[in-house]
Amino acid sequence: MRLARDRPFFGWWVAWTGFLMALFAWGLGFYGPGIYLLWLTRDHGWPVAGVSAAITLYYVASATIVFCAGDIFARLGHRRAVLGGVAALGTGALAMPLLTAPWQAAAAFLVMAFGWAMLGSAGVNIVLAPWFERRRGMVVSLALNGASLGGVLIAPMIVLLAAAFGTTAAMAIAVFLMLMTLGVFAVLTLGGGPAERGLAPDGDTPQAAPTAAAPRATRRALLGSWAFWSVAAPFALALQAQVAVLTHQLASLSLAMTATHAAPVIALTGVMAVTGRLATGLVVDRLDRRAVAAGNFVLQAGALVLLVLADSTALLWAGWLLFGLGVGNQVTLSGLIVQVEFSRADFARVVGLVVAVAQVTYAFGPGAMGWLAAHGGYGQGFGAAAAVLVLAAAIVLAGRPSRRVQL
Repeated sequence: MRLARDRPFFGWWVAWTGFLMALFAWGLGFYGPGIYLLWLTRDHGWPVAGVSAAITLYYVASATIVFCAGDIFARLGHRRAVLGGVAALGTGALAMPLLTAPWQAAAAFLVMAFGWAMLGSAGVNIVLAPWFERRRGMVVSLALNGASLGGVLIAPMIVLLAAAFGTTAAMAIAVFLMLMTLGVFAVLTLGGGPAERGLAPDGDTPQAAPTAAAPRATRRALLGSWAFWSVAAPFALALQAQVAVLTHQLASLSLAMTATHAAPVIALTGVMAVTGRLATGLVVDRLDRRAVAAGNFVLQAGALVLLVLADSTALLWAGWLLFGLGVGNQVTLSGLIVQVEFSRADFARVVGLVVAVAQVTYAFGPGAMGWLAAHGGYGQGFGAAAAVLVLAAAIVLAGRPSRRVQL
């Protein structure tokens, strides 16, 4: 039964907050490190290996925080957790143009780590979970389109602003924009859950909302269960392959075309990520989510095989566009599987653990791809990534439970 109200369901405002979380988390915290790497090595002459090590430290530290994300959100509340993430991400980003010694890069990235942990995919899932159940697949997909747009809008904006006004001004403008949008939305929308507003998930009447609280599984019990690892392992492997491939996208394209011709390929890969996530979000709530995930992994594996075999510019375009179709779904689908296979009480903790395992794993993906490319070319590296994606598809299908529990 729908709740009779003239105004829109408040959960949609929370969904916009989730979108802004993803937009700035990926714009400043995922695509941003590549920009900071360029600045620090170009402007200071610092070694690429040293700055890259600081970025790896950033991902590992963030994964450690994400490991406890559910508990942090429960203790601080959604508003304070998100605002703390905004403060940490903004402070670290603002520091990047002002660094004068290599050790400061590690310190700045460590500060940013809390922001990436709170505002990334685990945070978005945790914030949206109380507000949506039946339509969570669609809503999370829509919110996490902010992740793709972070690469399409925020990162290029920073590059253009830095070229026009300098790196310090560029970061100041980007962080100010985050404060005026995400900061304001967090204050206005994250003050409490549906119950505090006399609402229920999906806009149902409060009587339709479940009231019995299920006991929470311990972190140790989750880490010792096949149910958990059948989600965490395949997405960790798939994300490792995806992050490795995307990190080396420009380098691989530069072997076949100029940077001017490669730029549209990179931009359209991001556009396809949005397209794929939107299309999947429209139907995923009615499908077997593990089957969708497996299909997504296989699609990307096939795209990589096409790139390995490509002998023309047209085939390169086709391969990258197909790969892009699956990029956004990798971030979304793990949380949607957790939704239907674990209890509501365990959702935040399980999502945090899944993201933490994935982040520790993919932190080493770019380095592994670089090593493979150096010793056998990108054909060998992309071929290995395709094999990893096929393995991930097999594991996620093997983990199908005999029966599902709807949160």
